[in-house]
Amino acid sequence: MRIIIAGCGNVGKILARQFSMDGHEVVIIDTNGQRLSALADEIDAICLTGDATSMEILASADVDSADLFIAVTGSDEKNLLSCLMASRRGNCKTIARVADPVYFAETSELKHTFGIDVIINPAQATAVKLNKLVSFPAVTGIDSFSRTGVDLFHFKIAENSKLAGRAVKDIRSAFKKPLLFCLRQTPGGDVLIPNGDTVFSAGDTVTLCATSFVADTFFRSYNIPTGKLSEVIIAGGGNTAFYLTKELLHSNINITIVESDPERAEYLSDTYPKATVVIGDATDEKLLDEENIGSVRGFISTMGIDEENILLSLYVRSVNPACTVMTRIHRTNFESVIRGLDLGTVLRPQQITSDIIKRYVNSLDAARDYEVETMYTLENGRTLALELVIREETFFTGVPLTDLVMKGQGIVCSINRDRRPLIPGGSDCIQVGDSVIVMTDNIYAQSFDDIFERKAYK
Repeated sequence: MRIIIAGCGNVGKILARQFSMDGHEVVIIDTNGQRLSALADEIDAICLTGDATSMEILASADVDSADLFIAVTGSDEKNLLSCLMASRRGNCKTIARVADPVYFAETSELKHTFGIDVIINPAQATAVKLNKLVSFPAVTGIDSFSRTGVDLFHFKIAENSKLAGRAVKDIRSAFKKPLLFCLRQTPGGDVLIPNGDTVFSAGDTVTLCATSFVADTFFRSYNIPTGKLSEVIIAGGGNTAFYLTKELLHSNINITIVESDPERAEYLSDTYPKATVVIGDATDEKLLDEENIGSVRGFISTMGIDEENILLSLYVRSVNPACTVMTRIHRTNFESVIRGLDLGTVLRPQQITSDIIKRYVNSLDAARDYEVETMYTLENGRTLALELVIREETFFTGVPLTDLVMKGQGIVCSINRDRRPLIPGGSDCIQVGDSVIVMTDNIYAQSFDDIFERKAYK
């Protein structure tokens, strides 16, 4: 596909790198030439300095031949306008990032008026993900797939966990319900795809593949906290808090929002009368003590400055170790430092936004008979989780999984057949029509040819 990206910020760079690696033809436009020069040294892409709302720049980008135009600049208005111009001139699919809740509330009208196929609001997308995580307080991340009916649940093994010191085969034998442990990251940062003999240790971060029901049952069996939180304090009353409050109130969760701007606080209070809105600085220890931070079950930091979110989360973890903490961070660098901090669940709106866009691109590829439908990059780009659709007989269909030879480290996590999810064993086979989740250390994988060795199995 030929993809034009307007905006070389964090989201634009993430997308450009991924699409370039996937073999797409990428053109990226930005008014900041220095940003483009730095990116041009990393990836194979055409970089154009200029404004994406300029017809001259769009002509230079050859928008007429583009398959997809993605607008992720810092301006909603420029994103909307550039998508309108691209769709009118190039007749391509378009995606716009729109941050303002006023615009986002008019999504249907904007799509119709500007000819936009997908509109994404990073704050709203982050709130949806946070709301899902609230149901699994011990989970640090959940990745969902479109067809399979299972999710990937990422969680950390505590010091006193009954999972510590136990082998995977013993855990599965005792639990007797369909689940699969498909990834393990050690405290030292090593990323491994476990087998039956793998023994978990305290401090490991483990990825579990299962349905939500099975995951909930598993967590309860091993005394890992589950069930929606009864109360949550949200630090910061910005757009993420606005959308998150709406989501959480539907679940009858008691919500306290701490917001320093009196006008914004009044707006939130008027919009959500069932929520408690406190006017004050969320970094004030005295205020947090007054709000019973030492005993609250959930704390979500959505302040506008990353450093404040990090310090707040560290403080809450220090005074209330049992509290479920979630931290929003915009930075995409210093990953190794952030991973080493006790911040609970870390969410990055840029990564969430880019994942949504990548899933849409994969769906366009699927319509062209490509195999990949959903893709997640895990553990800071060291592992890939792929959902692939089997459209025709090939060298690996009908072959028991135990006989298939994988390239590098990998594991088949789940098979969805006739809308029923299956956690496979070694004797199971992949068939035409299945959608399959595969974990692999080949981060460039785009098909089963990149995952399985091609040989005469039959």
